[in-house]
Amino acid sequence: MRELLEYRPKGKGTDITLALKYLNNVIKKRSIAFLISDLLDNGWEDALKTPIAATT
Repeated sequence: MRELLEYRPKGKGTDITLALKYLNNVIKKRSIAFLISDLLDNGWEDALKTPIAATT
């Protein structure tokens, strides 16, 4: 909990598209993911339209 409270970001800005692409690469099976963001980014809507993980 301390790490969350004391975390200082390295830069300003939000890159939701990068986060969703990373999620798509690391998830190997069907999962539920929660996106918590201020949504202050542009172009992330298209990244949400792609399937996050292949179901088997």
